[in-house]
Amino acid sequence: MINQSISIITTLASHAYNNETDLFEALFSIIDGMPNYILRKNGNAWIPNPVNPLENFADKWQEKPEKELKFKRWLLQVRKDLTSSFQKTGIHNIADQLKPAFGERAVNEAMKRMGDDFRIKRESGLLSIAAGTGILGDRGATTVRDHTFYGT
Repeated sequence: MINQSISIITTLASHAYNNETDLFEALFSIIDGMPNYILRKNGNAWIPNPVNPLENFADKWQEKPEKELKFKRWLLQVRKDLTSSFQKTGIHNIADQLKPAFGERAVNEAMKRMGDDFRIKRESGLLSIAAGTGILGDRGATTVRDHTFYGT
């Protein structure tokens, strides 16, 4: 059951991804686009397996139509969770908001990777900050200098 759900999610997400370079745009594009790739054959949901197009990942939805409704409700909830998370300020507040939806371990690991990425960029002179917003990245106006935590 879980493997089938993962197959549905990854298949639909891979179709809905449009090579966005911005993470937020990509996530919302994927969430909003996933339903567009649920095909209909004889009135039934059809999500073809990319490796074997004759296999329907949504075949259980025919037996139990509530599964399709549950999937659509899940998509709405993901959008709601992400929207409320991204309205927060401060990465720690965003992380706290995401933990109930994605799990503490996954969010903590993602935050650690993001912190490591920023540190590596800063140490190599590639981290910059956008004027006006203070958003860190690699395309901002002002380069963030490497620093120590004791003032020099």
